[in-house]
Amino acid sequence: MFNIASLMIKLVVLFLLLIFCFTWGFSQNKTAVINGKVLNHENPAIGFYVFLINYRDSAIVKSTTTNNKGYFNFDNLKEGKYLIALINTGYQNKYSEIITIDRDTKLVSLPDLTLKKPDKNLNEVIVSTSKPYIERKLGKTVLNLESNVFGLGSTGFEVFETLPGINIKSTELSLNGKSNIAVFIDDKPSNLTGENLIEYLKNLPTNNIEKIEIIDGNSAKYDAAYNGGIINIKFKKGKNIGTNSTISTGGGLGLNYRYNTSININKRTAKSNLYLNYDFAKIKALDQTFLNRTINSNPLGRSAFSKTIIDVSNNDIKTRNNHSAILGYDYQIDDKQSLSLLMNAFSNRMFSDELNQSLISHDELDSTINSTSLENRLLTNLSGNIRYKKDLDKKGKTFTSAMDFLTFNRNSEEDLNSVYLNHNNAEYKAPLLFNNQTPSKINIISGNIDYAIPTKKALLEFGFKANTVRISNSRMINIQSGKTYIQNPNINFNYQENIIAGYSNYAYKNDKYSISAGLRLEQTFASGDTSVNSSLIDRNYFSLFPNLSLTKQLNKKNKLALNYNKGITRPRYDQINPFSYFLDQFTYNQGNAQLRPSTINSTKLEWELDAKYVFDAHYNYTNNFIYTVYKQDFRNNVAIASMQNFDYRQSIGISLSVPITVAKWYELGLYAEGNKEYFKYLDASNISIFNSSLNASLMLNHNFQLPKAIKATINMLYETPTAYAVYSFKPLYFMNIGFSKTVFDKKGSIRLTATDIFNTNSNRYSTNLAGINLIAKDKTETQSVRLNFSYKIGKQTVKAYQKRKSIVEDEKIRVGQ
Repeated sequence: MFNIASLMIKLVVLFLLLIFCFTWGFSQNKTAVINGKVLNHENPAIGFYVFLINYRDSAIVKSTTTNNKGYFNFDNLKEGKYLIALINTGYQNKYSEIITIDRDTKLVSLPDLTLKKPDKNLNEVIVSTSKPYIERKLGKTVLNLESNVFGLGSTGFEVFETLPGINIKSTELSLNGKSNIAVFIDDKPSNLTGENLIEYLKNLPTNNIEKIEIIDGNSAKYDAAYNGGIINIKFKKGKNIGTNSTISTGGGLGLNYRYNTSININKRTAKSNLYLNYDFAKIKALDQTFLNRTINSNPLGRSAFSKTIIDVSNNDIKTRNNHSAILGYDYQIDDKQSLSLLMNAFSNRMFSDELNQSLISHDELDSTINSTSLENRLLTNLSGNIRYKKDLDKKGKTFTSAMDFLTFNRNSEEDLNSVYLNHNNAEYKAPLLFNNQTPSKINIISGNIDYAIPTKKALLEFGFKANTVRISNSRMINIQSGKTYIQNPNINFNYQENIIAGYSNYAYKNDKYSISAGLRLEQTFASGDTSVNSSLIDRNYFSLFPNLSLTKQLNKKNKLALNYNKGITRPRYDQINPFSYFLDQFTYNQGNAQLRPSTINSTKLEWELDAKYVFDAHYNYTNNFIYTVYKQDFRNNVAIASMQNFDYRQSIGISLSVPITVAKWYELGLYAEGNKEYFKYLDASNISIFNSSLNASLMLNHNFQLPKAIKATINMLYETPTAYAVYSFKPLYFMNIGFSKTVFDKKGSIRLTATDIFNTNSNRYSTNLAGINLIAKDKTETQSVRLNFSYKIGKQTVKAYQKRKSIVEDEKIRVGQ
């Protein structure tokens, strides 16, 4: 057993060493102050709101109120351009001239600002302006759903399918060939993975999502499991003082139906922001699986030879009822301290009505199994985050602490009835009745502290994190064949995992280049047992994860960045659960408790031109890559699908992001990616299986400004045939189209969309392992027509100091900063 005290000593020694190395050259950090006075007519304006606004993106940096003499003061300011804004009920919004803070600025004293009563003839303008759907910068891509036609009435999963660089295979997400990615919600880890994450995304309406950020996880501050990248879902928050809300509703028809409704409420004051998002969606859709398996009963080629063909078709009508809510509160305690709370909850009830037919043939049809299945499943999730931040001095030193928790419950009961028919369509054995109950529970608690020491051009960060996971699963099976009851004992699986981590990260920046280097240490303790095996999993390991980033500003238009990082992908909790799950009479899913973690080494070179064109070349090497492999039991023709470790996965590729203005009324966003991938797998017979392919994908977003203020969008995606793990995937392609128009003085929006208009979005794949040849197709109900409406309530506008469009947000290096 690894000694925790030994680990802590290592962490402390490392941090002291890094602090000694990095702080010797730290200099005094010059900070700037802005002050001024507000007048109400000719008298001091007492207790009025004053806001410091970032000139580039109109974001509120700080806020305060005037004192009893009408004065205000903002200190500890970084270099940049700012505005002072006076936004108070009953008065015109007042803005200062642009204030520039550079490295030599110490104090800016503004001329008096005088409040005025509103002019009834003065038109108001909306502060938030339309942004392009996709914005890409070095290390970051942003999808602005709020301004996109598909921002209403879609699901999170449908949006993820069109994210640049994202590849979805079954329940696996990867980004530019890296599978160690994480999904965040409002800058906080969701802690959802695999099937649980996919189910959440499929039931998550986009109505309350403002934007989705794809961020490089190239910082030791992040968990090593996030180094492949972070997909951050940002929900809507009001940006104006006062109370406002947005309501939306809509529905759609395909083979089946869907409808949704949502509400967003926000109350902002000078020191606090309270917001609530609630979504409800009901989606009824058909999922289809077609699987053809040819089995050689003598795969080693001896004289005896037999071939069995099992042809499975599965039609599953799923009805999902999903409730999701987010409650958040941000509070500025004083000029130096802030506190934020976030609660996220969802409940998904799914009813599955499934019809499965298996045709078993040798040279001709031998028998048929017809199965009907009814499943009732409930998923509930409650997670929360509390974060405290304090500015320790005027030089920018900060202390941050946070705590997260998650409770996830899954309760599922399935009743399956199978009827066995011979080639004459007559029953040849008693029907099989199968009842399966699989409750599971996941509890996660984590806490971290972070400390930042900035100087004029550098930043040193270090911190600690502890994470604990407790999982309990049960399987209760009742089987009845005819009048015979088959006894099956209940089985329990319990798993716990503790991770202790520490990191240090150093960043330096000047006018021409920047460098960031960091090191993260993680110690993992994992154990698991079942009711029949008390020591199924007992694993402790210590890992180091370095990262390095170099950025060079070549000139005003060109920028280069080189990144390296090492990360880890630990097996998902459901993947190491040893239970077997029934798919059909001849196919099972089974967990693998012996899975080992994957380690990923990634390198990427990026070139940015004109702050909008981005080209990158990347290379990733994954050791112990994890993916599904089928194994054949020749005694009963049952195929068992389970996760296995591959020797490696290698990916080398390039990508290109280009926004093109074709005409004043036509904008085209182009994203293209090409990869050469290699896989090696050692099967149970110690036979090495190699798979590789050259693949590419192309995504086009066409945006049109039509007459009468109507906007149109066409999304097009094409992926070439590709090799993945031990499978060969056929091309994937689909197209969506949508129209939007603002109504009711731009407070309302109507959006009409048609998804997968040619009904081509499906996964088609095959594999040919020793003794088994499998051809499969997975098709979900993706073709539909949807109509959605949203309406904004409350004060949505403020007076603008000048008519201007907000430009792209400042590129953030880290989530939440």
